Amino acid sequence: MNWTEENICKVQGAWWTRDLTLRLEGPVLDDINTCFERVWNSLSEEKLHYRTQGGTTSSAGSVRLTVADTYGGQAAPSPEQLFLSIIEGAESEIRLVNAYFIPSARIRRAIRKAADRGVAVHILMGECTDLPAILTPLPLRLARQLARHENIVLHLVPEVFFHAKALSSDCRTLMTGSCNLDFLSRHTNLEISLIARDSTLTSDFNRLFDSQFTSH
Repeated sequence: MNWTEENICKVQGAWWTRDLTLRLEGPVLDDINTCFERVWNSLSEEKLHYRTQGGTTSSAGSVRLTVADTYGGQAAPSPEQLFLSIIEGAESEIRLVNAYFIPSARIRRAIRKAADRGVAVHILMGECTDLPAILTPLPLRLARQLARHENIVLHLVPEVFFHAKALSSDCRTLMTGSCNLDFLSRHTNLEISLIARDSTLTSDFNRLFDSQFTSH
């Protein structure tokens, strides 16, 4: 979530920006701080030396989380591989919202293959975007092409820009973070994603996802 006025509240004359945030506690903070330190030290002459908190952090928690910081195509697994692993593993349903819906041909094929095997795919988009004018039509065009499949549904919400980036599979896996589906996130940008293997958290997200279009 960006810390800007338009991301926190509605600016007069503009659209609503909707995002997704998670509050995290416990040992996962060590992993996130380590990611932060690695990025900071790769860019700054003033080095950070983070010490893990170990047993002094809050309780161990009950959600299984994986932290993946990715540097475009140089990462292993790459952002594209993270998306593919969840899409290809889906058995019954997929929910996907992404600020810049410009998936690669591989990801689009994976979504279609999931739909071919009976997976119900739901894509959530807003009618508004902050993309440059030359790119603005592309996400909606790609989403509509996918939605020609009988098992893929596009939910288009008026007067909203969804800045969220999240993907859920069935009722057991949720990936969210800063990683978009555009070329820059897949090949260039520094991004961080959280992958949760937890039915309760995923169910909460699924209900929130569904409420975005059922309320209109």
